[in-house]
Amino acid sequence: MNRRSLDVSGCVNFPIHDPDLKNTEEGGMFVKLVVCDNQEEHGFAVCSGVSVNDLLLEVFVGDDRRDPEKDPNSTTGGETYHYPCIDDPDTSDMLRRLLSRPYLAAIVLGSTGWSGWNEDLEEYWHCTFADLNPAGQALYRQVESLYPGCDLHLLTFLDT
Repeated sequence: MNRRSLDVSGCVNFPIHDPDLKNTEEGGMFVKLVVCDNQEEHGFAVCSGVSVNDLLLEVFVGDDRRDPEKDPNSTTGGETYHYPCIDDPDTSDMLRRLLSRPYLAAIVLGSTGWSGWNEDLEEYWHCTFADLNPAGQALYRQVESLYPGCDLHLLTFLDT
């Protein structure tokens, strides 16, 4: 895979030929599927230790479920939801600031050397369920059935 190319891998239909999106040639984009255990009464796990943490190593672009346009309670597009210490002025430990909330799963679904910017909306493209190819949608549904009642999020990142 070549950064800053139109190469694509994985289960995401990146809209590399969409005329509304300009390729900024910044390095590329990638999409992760994460599973949040949002069940308050009885969590998903029967025993402890069932969690995965991720690190914010690139630029967070968007979350399909916490888009400020769709969720008026979200002003950051989900960044602080997924990385709760990112803006914490009392946290001097950089690793802690970049650490995600606990997930039940985190899967990279696709990547590309393309990076799409919408001039009219003044935002980067970010993945939704409709942007997944048939294999990606099937995998999403499988993960959804594996974790009933949990929230699945498609997170898009910019590789700079």
